[in-house]
Parts: sequence; structure tokens; C-alpha cells
Amino acid sequence: MGSGFDVPVYLWHPMLVHFPIALLALGWWIGVASLHPRSPAWFKPAAPWTLIAGTLFLWLVLGLGLLAERYAPHVPAAWEVMADHKQHAYITAWIFTAVAAAQILTRDRVRGWILAAWALGLVSLVLTAHLGATLVFTYGLGSPPS
Repeated sequence: MGSGFDVPVYLWHPMLVHFPIALLALGWWIGVASLHPRSPAWFKPAAPWTLIAGTLFLWLVLGLGLLAERYAPHVPAAWEVMADHKQHAYITAWIFTAVAAAQILTRDRVRGWILAAWALGLVSLVLTAHLGATLVFTYGLGSPPS
């Protein structure tokens, strides 16, 4: 068994991909809840920070996904799904980049239209995640040949 530091580069993507998913999903819920007058005071500043952190993590895991595409063991049958996954990953990252930029430009106030755009980004994120799961669980992407 290895020391833990000898992780193949293509495994970093699946190891870290859950962070932006969690940050962006939880952050949206915090943003929605912050609109309620009885929500905790920390909800309002937390929502923008989770959006920004989730977006930065999204770009990080997209880059790691590009490395995984190059180095992970895979089969030709998965290539079409892999191309769709990559395309949707870029779309998702750009949606969240635009939403995060809008959030910053509005001086960190949570606004209804930002939450609506954020929800649209979450739909794209779920589709991207579904395609990634299809690559792993249908095609065995990243798994060593048996």
C-alpha cells in the first residue's frame, strides 16, 4: 500500500469534484434562506462567499478533469459521453463565473435574480455531475482494467 502521496494525477479530479458541488448547492440554500427575516445574520455574507469559493473550486476541478481525460484509463465507448461531460463542465463553470461576477458587482447583497441564475447554474451542475457519474459507473473511467 502506498504512502498516500503517490496518487495518480487522474484521481485528483474525483477526489475534489465534490467540493464545488457541495459549496454551490449549500450556498444556494443559504442564499434562499437568508431572504427570510428570521434567518441567522451570518447567512447573508455566507451566501456570496460560498458562490465565489464554489466557482473557484469548479475551475480547479475542471482543470483536473482535463488532466484526468488525458491520463485516466478509459475505453473508446466512453468518448462521446466524455466530450459531453467536458462541454457541460465548461458551460457550468462559465455560468457560475457570470453569477459570481454579478454577485461581486452588486456588493455582496443576495438578490432574487442572482439566486435564480444560481439555480440555473445548479441545473447545469447536476447534468454535468450525471455525465461524470455515467463515465465512472457505466464505462469504468479511471478504473484499472480488470
